[in-house]
Amino acid sequence: MTTIFNLRGTFGYGMHGCGYYAGTVHANTFEGFEYWQRNGVKIIEVDISQTTDGEFVALAHKMTPEYLRRLEIRSFDDKDVFTYGWFMRQKLFRYSSRGLHPLDLHRIIDEIRRDNDLIVMFDLYGLWSFEEAKNFTSELNYYIGSDIHLIHQTLIEAYNQNMIDGIQAVKEAGYPIIYCVRDNSTGGNHQWMSPDELAKKGIEFVSYPWHYAGFYEGEMKQYVDNNFTIFSYCADRRKVGECRLGGANVILVDVLFTDHNFFYKYPIYLFGRLKNKIVQKLLRKFFR
Repeated sequence: MTTIFNLRGTFGYGMHGCGYYAGTVHANTFEGFEYWQRNGVKIIEVDISQTTDGEFVALAHKMTPEYLRRLEIRSFDDKDVFTYGWFMRQKLFRYSSRGLHPLDLHRIIDEIRRDNDLIVMFDLYGLWSFEEAKNFTSELNYYIGSDIHLIHQTLIEAYNQNMIDGIQAVKEAGYPIIYCVRDNSTGGNHQWMSPDELAKKGIEFVSYPWHYAGFYEGEMKQYVDNNFTIFSYCADRRKVGECRLGGANVILVDVLFTDHNFFYKYPIYLFGRLKNKIVQKLLRKFFR
């Protein structure tokens, strides 16, 4: 039985946005989640969005046409568009794959309950407010209840003080927070916090995307030296070695190979990505 606290002082890999599957990356599909879990990856990051009727699903990063078109969803004419029921009956990537399935919070919790070694990091990017973070945490708590081991198989990512307050407002649960130290893409919704500030708030986990290490030299080491458990997304697989040496305990990647399968799986990966990109480009050109 594994919890997030077993990660301190160790090193391993996790999947970013449920991992690569059928040419897709950062797609948060059920098939991606299932594939990597069944292949032995026990740390999976999932992006969370809220439907218009208040449910939570795996989607980066908002329930809007802008983000849904990336999943090759092109029609928004249904009367119940953007609701939970509407999203869950969609076929994702129907043009570049045979069609993949959406993932919801309930299914994720079922998988955590089934697998005592699975750890899921919930990325709340886009749910910037106190109420949004609190509502998600309350919903998570509704499914998990008082099972402390299940609680400690989860991390909720926050980007600002409002989100921290919202998560911690569900006091009876005490869900662990992972704080994103650097993110310049949030449109002003991110707050930088020092190791001392985070420690005073009871936060022991930080997310530090590796590409920021080059802009803020030595900063990640401050969190390493202060005994934080560090997750680091590494978009460029060629940089994974540097990220590990930088002190990351968990490197989040889109795809993972072994020495034994690299030479035949890497070409399949490249072909899948190329196909996906071509289809996406054609969709943008001909189906606006």
